[in-house]
Amino acid sequence: METLALIDQLILALTSHRGGALSDRQALGELPPDVLRLVQSVLSGPMPRATLINLRKVIVAAQDKGADPPWPPDEGSASALATVLAAGPDLSRLIARAPARRLALLYVPSLAQPWGREAMERDLRQRVFEGQSLDELREEICGLRNDHFVRLAGCEFGATSLEVVGRELADLADACLEVALEASIAAQKKKHGPPLLEGDLPCSAAIIGMGKYGARELNFCSDIDVIFLYASDAGMAGTRSLHEFYAAVCRDVVSLLSEPSAEGYAFRVDLRLRPEGARGPLCNSLGAAESYYEAWGGPYDRLAWLKARHAAGEAGLGESLIATLRPFVFPRALGPEVVEQLRGLSRKIRAELAMRHVTDGFDVKLGVGGIRDVEFFVQALQLLHGGRLPALQRRPTLESLEQLLFAGLISDDERTHLADAYDLYRRIEHRLQLYDGRQTHLLPDAGETREHVVAHLGYEAEAFVSELEQRRGEVSAIYATLDEGDHPEDDQEVLPLLGRDVEREDLARVLLGLGFRQASWAAGQIELLKEKPWGPLGSRPSPEAERLAIPLFHELRRSPDPDAALGHFVALSLRYGAYRGFWRLFAENPVALRLLCSVLGTSDFLAKILARQPELLDHLLLAGQLTKIAEPTQMASELSRRLALVEDADDPEQRFGVLERFHDEQMLRVGLLDIAGQFPLERVWQQLSVLAELTLGHVYQAVLQQAVSRYGAPCLADGVPATMAVLGLGKLGGAEMSYGSDLDLIFVYSGEGQTSGAREVSNHEFFTRVAQRLIRALTHAFVRGALYSVDARLRPSGSQGTLVVSAQHFKDYNFRQGQLWERQVLIKARCVAGDAALGGDLERWIQHFIFEGVAAQARGMPAEIVRLRQRIETELAGENPRFYNLKTGRGGLLDIEFLVQFWQSRGGKELPALRARATLEALEAARAAGVVDDERAKKLDVAYRFLRRLEGRLRVVQGKGEEHLEKEPWSLEVVARRLGYRQQGAKSSGEQLLDDYRETVDGVRTIFEDVLGAARREEQE
Repeated sequence: METLALIDQLILALTSHRGGALSDRQALGELPPDVLRLVQSVLSGPMPRATLINLRKVIVAAQDKGADPPWPPDEGSASALATVLAAGPDLSRLIARAPARRLALLYVPSLAQPWGREAMERDLRQRVFEGQSLDELREEICGLRNDHFVRLAGCEFGATSLEVVGRELADLADACLEVALEASIAAQKKKHGPPLLEGDLPCSAAIIGMGKYGARELNFCSDIDVIFLYASDAGMAGTRSLHEFYAAVCRDVVSLLSEPSAEGYAFRVDLRLRPEGARGPLCNSLGAAESYYEAWGGPYDRLAWLKARHAAGEAGLGESLIATLRPFVFPRALGPEVVEQLRGLSRKIRAELAMRHVTDGFDVKLGVGGIRDVEFFVQALQLLHGGRLPALQRRPTLESLEQLLFAGLISDDERTHLADAYDLYRRIEHRLQLYDGRQTHLLPDAGETREHVVAHLGYEAEAFVSELEQRRGEVSAIYATLDEGDHPEDDQEVLPLLGRDVEREDLARVLLGLGFRQASWAAGQIELLKEKPWGPLGSRPSPEAERLAIPLFHELRRSPDPDAALGHFVALSLRYGAYRGFWRLFAENPVALRLLCSVLGTSDFLAKILARQPELLDHLLLAGQLTKIAEPTQMASELSRRLALVEDADDPEQRFGVLERFHDEQMLRVGLLDIAGQFPLERVWQQLSVLAELTLGHVYQAVLQQAVSRYGAPCLADGVPATMAVLGLGKLGGAEMSYGSDLDLIFVYSGEGQTSGAREVSNHEFFTRVAQRLIRALTHAFVRGALYSVDARLRPSGSQGTLVVSAQHFKDYNFRQGQLWERQVLIKARCVAGDAALGGDLERWIQHFIFEGVAAQARGMPAEIVRLRQRIETELAGENPRFYNLKTGRGGLLDIEFLVQFWQSRGGKELPALRARATLEALEAARAAGVVDDERAKKLDVAYRFLRRLEGRLRVVQGKGEEHLEKEPWSLEVVARRLGYRQQGAKSSGEQLLDDYRETVDGVRTIFEDVLGAARREEQE
């Protein structure tokens, strides 16, 4: 039976409600395997009958073009296509217009991997030919848009995050605008001549993206809000003024994107945010735009420009206006009347909505507690505080929420509620719009469309109603706080906690109602506070402490983990609570209190730093020092400046005190910026590595000077000064440090000899004592606490060998006795302290030995790597039903590092770029040289970043140096939310994280086995 007839049979069975056992029907057995794969995905998904009807349309359209559609090559592709077809008839129509091309985009293994603007623009330019009419170009632009709509629908339905899809849609619009602008300018040039400024210089133009488009958070059917700009009015284009020329260009661009072609239209272009709105000119010169905002700019213009971004044309021109208007958008002083004006606009929109008699559903964009309320809330706080706090000047809503949290302007609960609601609303919006290609935001109370949305989101009907109402209520309550001095709280809820004679059981019951999970333990912590007379619950509190009691419990309950926040706060108060300044800091500054509780409930790692130095919160966050030190050179200069101010330069305690305070301050700074999303992964590694190297260098010089003063200077036999180099390995050597990373060190001195002092010792003994004191200074509490753990077991002969070795012994050992794993370790070796000249000589010897010497020619490497990796996984990973091991577990970081080191060892002689110490840098070099194919390299790159980011979050949240990913739901949920996961349908954030982890390590292990298996077979042939 033909495929089409079989599908008709299945549709009929579902129509007559006989589909309960379709998977067992004989008809399914008659389908070819690739078709069967797809049909089974359809039958296991939402709305199978409607999806099969859409599939039938695609098959018919393909057959009309002379062939069957390409069938999904694997389960992932089948699932993606089934979900896209289930979205409604519109996407099916798009696929039917060009089945081969659009399905090919959907079937790639790396569907979640973003294309980016450059690739989309390159794709479009390949479709454009010289002499093409604007009508022909319009169809190509819309064709590109439709191609990527299908791809991005597949991404949005589970392959990647909502934020990535929004950015990709904006990139797609950017690419279309760029090509349309160039073509329109070329067409007008052909008619009227080139646009020239006085002096015959070319007059450039730019397009600025506004609103959701500017923020790169587009919906599938969003308008794109733009402003057209050209450089100056001083010039001509032939006989036309520059304004006339660019007004015609503007009309052509709008026509290319917004008017229909055989493929439909690409994007509706909205120009109403331009100066003077719908009454104003279509485009403006730079000077005219600046003059308008200087004379007439008001609060709503600030709101419009808050998300402005250069989108197409001359980047310098667009960025120039954005930079000029930045102080206007974010003035350092802005009155609270702006909030009332924003609320007035919201009320006006709601009134207009009511006048349209929208009573049979929820408008997810404009309805009470909807998208607009989330956006208004965020934007109002950005406008009010962004001039003073530049970190708030973010365009995307979700990013801005993170910054508001870490500016202390909202609580973690508020951030979570708003982010979860925003995510849910946007997904509802997408499914409404993708159903039939209309720009709609209305979710009906009942009917086919609502059932479709609920099913496609993966909800049961009652659960969906419950969650939607909960989200609307949360957003409305938070939005209502905009015009209040502080968040309204029912103080009666926390007053029982303040009583002197409340039994622990009663305390626990109150705490449980406030969201504390370990209520009995938390009650004990409160009793500890009550025992101290000076605290907020004590018998003789200071006025500041007494005033803080109720606000403190409100902020603790709103923190990400109230139990953790309470425990850390108690520890802090027990250490510093008798000092009135501690309570005054938080009683007089609610923002500081909110920040403190948020940090204490977010990160054990950062909480421990604050426990040592609570004043750092004020210094970094309230005094604006958080982003002051941005570059490694600034970090080094600042430390040197502080050490220079030490009164007694010879007093090691003073110098170590300055060093340790600086270390904690920088750790806290990097951790906060990382959690707030202001630092990309590589920037975190760089800053932490620089900090470790700076700390190591200063401590080394200090202990060296102490040793010289005691034993004299070490010399070689010929009287030449002897020196030592400290080699960093692992994450330190590769400049890939994370929080809590050990310092893997090898100590190598230049040669044998004696010291020149009265207490003469051998060079070996001298440098051993230097190394011992260095390790002790780094690892033992001195003034405030240990700085780093040091691991020196990677030295020659490991733990059985001497702590320090001479350069000759180091070379002889590695040449004669070094094993494979020791050679792998040395790939990252780098001089991080001590004598730079000796360190440089050792680095060069290591590079030659590994990549050009005998070590590079060793046979049996693939088999030995596999054996070593299996042994580590078996003996060290310790994975069990309670946790995974990110580093040494199956498919973990070591799989990737061993693979990269294998490629480095094999190809480093002919390809010097492969000698890079950093894993990702070496991986990219391997890809560029063709040592590994693009697809595998990309998968490994994505996996390495994912695992390292997860590792960083585990360490900063849990304060541990281990690599364990706990499977316990609460633990998973906390880490998942800090990674940006949000609940989707019935699947929690933690479950999504666990799914991604398993998929990642499975993929890594497959590549590991394939590559090394092939290499072993190649050696055996």
